[in-house]
Amino acid sequence: KNYNFESTYEEIEETVELPEGFKLIMQNLSDPDAQAVRAYCRSRGYTDRDLWRYRVGYSDEWKWRRRIIIPSFDEEGNLNYFVTRAIDETPYKYLNAKANKKKIIFNDIDTDWQSEKIVIVEGPLDLMKCGTTNAVCILGSSLQSDSYLFQKIVKNSMDVILSLDPDAEIKQLKIAELLTSYDLRVFLASPKEGDIGDLDPASVEHLVSAAVEYNNDFGSLP
Repeated sequence: KNYNFESTYEEIEETVELPEGFKLIMQNLSDPDAQAVRAYCRSRGYTDRDLWRYRVGYSDEWKWRRRIIIPSFDEEGNLNYFVTRAIDETPYKYLNAKANKKKIIFNDIDTDWQSEKIVIVEGPLDLMKCGTTNAVCILGSSLQSDSYLFQKIVKNSMDVILSLDPDAEIKQLKIAELLTSYDLRVFLASPKEGDIGDLDPASVEHLVSAAVEYNNDFGSLP
């Protein structure tokens, strides 16, 4: 089937700017702040290659200090979002861009829309564990039919592998039900425990390769 979605995403252009003082970690390894963020990333299993690939940065400005900063770019290379995560214990673990998440695809620039399938994970730190797998994150644990990401997946008739964290099982099934209602094949590949971001890329790849196809046998949702 051909699904025609009414586009409303170009009516209002939202301007997103990187945090003040943003610098790439891998270009500033002599900076103690960069070293601290890099050390935290390594403790979470992220490699220097990951930091280059996802253009991960940091800042020495007070509001943004000691945070991983992961920028996002649209298909034309324009900044459309960013996520930051504190490397220390703090009530404000995440400080993110102020933008309508339904209107963006996180790092659309890196997504292969010609591929037959796409893996969906929750956040950028999960995405960074997907290795070379064609994957995208939904910046949360829900996906609505009026979001740009959902509509682009449907328009490209892609098989979808959902790999959300175990505590989002019900939300994952709701996403699966919605996607299958648009005649897409959906597969489930969540870890039995822990988060995707706690796994190594080889484990994520194994998880994805063993995905189970979603169907009506999964039962009705509450």
